[in-house]
Amino acid sequence: MQGRFEDLWRALTGKPTRGEAAALEEIAELRSRVDRLTQETRELRELTAIQRSRIDQLEAARVAAPPDRLEALFESVAAHLSQLRLQGHLMERGREITGRSVMALASHVIEAIESLGLEPIGTPGEEIPFDPTTCRPINAGASFQPGQLAAVKFVGYRCKNNIVHKALVDAVADG
Repeated sequence: MQGRFEDLWRALTGKPTRGEAAALEEIAELRSRVDRLTQETRELRELTAIQRSRIDQLEAARVAAPPDRLEALFESVAAHLSQLRLQGHLMERGREITGRSVMALASHVIEAIESLGLEPIGTPGEEIPFDPTTCRPINAGASFQPGQLAAVKFVGYRCKNNIVHKALVDAVADG
């Protein structure tokens, strides 16, 4: 009953009732949220414009002169790296980024690099014959005989028959 009288008195004196005060507070919070979202949208549009401009520049450069292999690599991964940087920026601002979206971008980067000649040695979990020129035991105390089956833990890489990173292998699990 006292609440009704209080609301009646507030209304008569030109002040907002408790319900009106709560609604005004919620409106203020919503306006603040809209302002934040508007700012984030503006930033994302600016980043998109920058990325579009960069893509246009890369296309123009590609048409103007044939790229060397390193330049081709940079061109093929630049857009994906830009997107990874954007995701890092959004994470720093408290936005939730899924592992699936990061891995999708990482897969594009891997494909782009491998398409230019970097060849993987094995795949995680694959059993391959141990070759000391392409494999290294993951455990320092482990020893393998050449040709002995080993499980790939970390993929190795070769480029033009040069080993740039040996595959890290472990003993094959029994059974």
